Amino acid sequence: MTACGLLLAGALSVVAWVEHGTISELEQDNQTLRRARDTAVWQLEHTHQTLSLLNTLSRTGRDEKQQNIQQLETQRQAIRPALAQVPAAAVVVPGDVARRVRDAVNSIRQRAPRPASR
Repeated sequence: MTACGLLLAGALSVVAWVEHGTISELEQDNQTLRRARDTAVWQLEHTHQTLSLLNTLSRTGRDEKQQNIQQLETQRQAIRPALAQVPAAAVVVPGDVARRVRDAVNSIRQRAPRPASR
């Protein structure tokens, strides 16, 4: 080999060494990006599951509230005819008295234990 050949071989080995280092860096960067992608996908899946659960709970709460309203209205319709026949039921209650009764009922409701969730 001549000096020129040795010089060319040395230059090619330097280029190959630099390329190998660049490829290694790119592979490491690629692994880092894959881990970041996998983490982001996992977080999105969990966020989706959480939102789905919260939507289900919200829908269940709305449905239960609507059922309670319907049940209350049914009870009111059953009670109104009976109250219409009681003369005292037609007497107007002063606002102050009605407020005190509502406050007493609210304080009783606040102290009452909540039913266990299903």
